[in-house]
Amino acid sequence: PQVVDKLRRGERVEHVETVRLTKSGEPIAVSVGFGGIRDARGELVGVAATARDISGRLRAEQEIKESAERYRALSEATREGIAIHDGNRIVEANAAFGALFGHAPADVVGRVPWDFIAPEARQETMARAMSGAADPYESVGLRKDGSRFPLEVCVRWVTYQGRPMRVKLVRDLTAHKAAEAE
Repeated sequence: PQVVDKLRRGERVEHVETVRLTKSGEPIAVSVGFGGIRDARGELVGVAATARDISGRLRAEQEIKESAERYRALSEATREGIAIHDGNRIVEANAAFGALFGHAPADVVGRVPWDFIAPEARQETMARAMSGAADPYESVGLRKDGSRFPLEVCVRWVTYQGRPMRVKLVRDLTAHKAAEAE
């Protein structure tokens, strides 16, 4: 009745996603669209409905959601800092990345990646990042409070949101260096 009332008033009726039964009695997810059938005077005399099977799309959406949840869980479970950047700005970072440098995770996104590298190590770190080399290397991290610490960096080029990006994995080497010194 609501669909007919809207069509009678000349309003557009959005597609409705619902579950219907096939002839064999199997449930199927569909998107139903409605259109008004009018006579020569413009009076509504009927309603046309079309149903489109959307079960494949819903399955794909669920798989994408589950995949994103898996990767988010893996990212948040590690103590290594992970940031995705385009060379100019960080677009994603896990909580460990922010914690490693003394920042809230929300304060990391949008920042320049080099803000987290001590000034004396930036030139070499930039050169290594631009070279595309995949081998981990050591650098010097810069925390929010200005303190410096030894850092292992590993960079990988990826396509993220349709653009070439870098995934930067960082690990605090302070305990490792102390153990080596002993």
